[in-house]
Amino acid sequence: MGVAVAVADLPVPRTRRNVGSGREAPVGVCVCRSATNNEGMRARAAKVLLIGLWAAISLAGADARAASIEQASCGKPGEAPCPLQKWMRANVAAKLADGDMAALAEGLEKAARLVPDPAWSSWVTLAMSGAAAAKKADVAGARASCKGCHDAWREAYRTKYRLRPIPR
Repeated sequence: MGVAVAVADLPVPRTRRNVGSGREAPVGVCVCRSATNNEGMRARAAKVLLIGLWAAISLAGADARAASIEQASCGKPGEAPCPLQKWMRANVAAKLADGDMAALAEGLEKAARLVPDPAWSSWVTLAMSGAAAAKKADVAGARASCKGCHDAWREAYRTKYRLRPIPR
């Protein structure tokens, strides 16, 4: 009587037909009637099983991290501000409210360097255009660049990077 390898039932995208058993099996996994004489096949089957378990645990951890970011206790009324929110209030909003255009331009130039994802290129473009507007004392232009950045990136930032510390 043979030993069946249970790992063959794991979903793996690449499969091949195992000639001995007629079943679909992940590449490199034996679904043969008797694996007792082939320790290498057992070792590979165990490796596939461990990789599958590792992947499942990793995915579960990613879901938990996403849930913890969504439930972050910052940024809502009555709570402490989130790191970027606190930084923006001190370095951009306060300067805009004070009418200090030179400091606002400097704050927006720093904000351009705080882009969390290099693919978010319009973050840099909008922050730099706001800085250029502030240097020309164009308050409406600076506000428009802030609004454009917030419209484009606020929700995505909150979802992925809400608790991200501000780099020094």
